[in-house]
Amino acid sequence: GYFGVDSSGRVHEFADSQIGHLFAWGENREQARRNLKIALNDLSIRGDIRTTVEYLSDLIEADRYQGNDFDTSWLDERIKNKVVSTKVDSLTVIMVGAACRGFTEMEGAEKEYLGYLERGQLPPTDLLLKKLDIELIYESVKYRVTAEASGPSTLNLRCNGSFVDVEVRQLADGGFLVLIGGKSHVAYTKEEVGAQRLVVDDQTCLFTDDYDPTKLRAQMGGKLLRYLVGDGEKVEKNKPFAEIEVMKMNMQLLARNGYL
Repeated sequence: GYFGVDSSGRVHEFADSQIGHLFAWGENREQARRNLKIALNDLSIRGDIRTTVEYLSDLIEADRYQGNDFDTSWLDERIKNKVVSTKVDSLTVIMVGAACRGFTEMEGAEKEYLGYLERGQLPPTDLLLKKLDIELIYESVKYRVTAEASGPSTLNLRCNGSFVDVEVRQLADGGFLVLIGGKSHVAYTKEEVGAQRLVVDDQTCLFTDDYDPTKLRAQMGGKLLRYLVGDGEKVEKNKPFAEIEVMKMNMQLLARNGYL
């Protein structure tokens, strides 16, 4: 396929929102479909770019697609029925997310501790703590996980009276290799506006921040164009209060609650 990337593998400044095309072929339609599935599964695009890779990978596995029994309205029906791609089970998502966050914070504390020593200063003792309480909100459910270091690259995770030992290794490209119960998971994390994005086993998951009804926030990053409500005016529930620009498109932000 063709992708709008430079020689280093980065999406270049002249690429538009359709950054690439992926083609597959085979001796027959079914072989071509299987080759396309393999190619989509092997495709890795990371950073501040959202793609349809996961949705397409799930779509070509649908019975009607495999049987070549669909028309131009089929995709509209899937969108209307809110059909989503298959997700990694919630328990795995929480454990991988907690492992990545715990490993990152403990490693950061260790580097900060060594930095104090290199400067000839006395480090704060709390930097030596190897136990963290982690809160993750996934699909509107809050999970409280305790992560405790049991070795240079191993953690013990506890939640609701259960525990599991995990091993975490940092990859050269900034990702993590997480080993849980004899199974390995490749994960990448990215901080976003109001959430942390976790890509685990090529599936995207979002850990949302605690919802604060006293704050008006956008669910995506963008450029503020204008406010649609004046100073001192009432903000009504489910009504637009501001307009932002995202990927060269203007979008209105709706208030989730009413404000005076």
